[in-house]
Amino acid sequence: MKTKNLLPTCYSQRIDEILNASWRVLKTRFIEGRHEFLKEAPFQHYFAHIISTIGETYCTQRDDIFLVDLETKVAQIKGKTKYIDITCSFPKQETSCAIELKFKTAKQGAQDHGRIDAFIDIEALEIACQRNYDFGRFFMITDSTPYINQSKRGVGTF
Repeated sequence: MKTKNLLPTCYSQRIDEILNASWRVLKTRFIEGRHEFLKEAPFQHYFAHIISTIGETYCTQRDDIFLVDLETKVAQIKGKTKYIDITCSFPKQETSCAIELKFKTAKQGAQDHGRIDAFIDIEALEIACQRNYDFGRFFMITDSTPYINQSKRGVGTF
């Protein structure tokens, strides 16, 4: 007997699958040249669009709603107002995810500051998830090896 191959009933698992598929689509289109990003904002907008489109296909019941928002304000983090790049949720099921993005190229330079910014975003994401979200994801696009090679002197040191 053939087993059913259905979407997960757990909405957290659905979001996980949505994000995995969305990242795969974005990454493939970026690498294959369908979309070029020169800054983080177009990356953010296009990725949110893909997440929204794929997320909508994961709504299986008449009252399912999948929402995607940009620049969602969260509570003070270390004394500063923080905005999460993308949030998505199945609000009726009270399941949500916070997403932070980084887009850093070799041309932009200042890799030490870029690495520090990435870790600040990851820390803010962790704090936001402790307070408001079920889980978080961090995605980064870079062509700069200092971001992917392990630091020999510590993060962001000179």
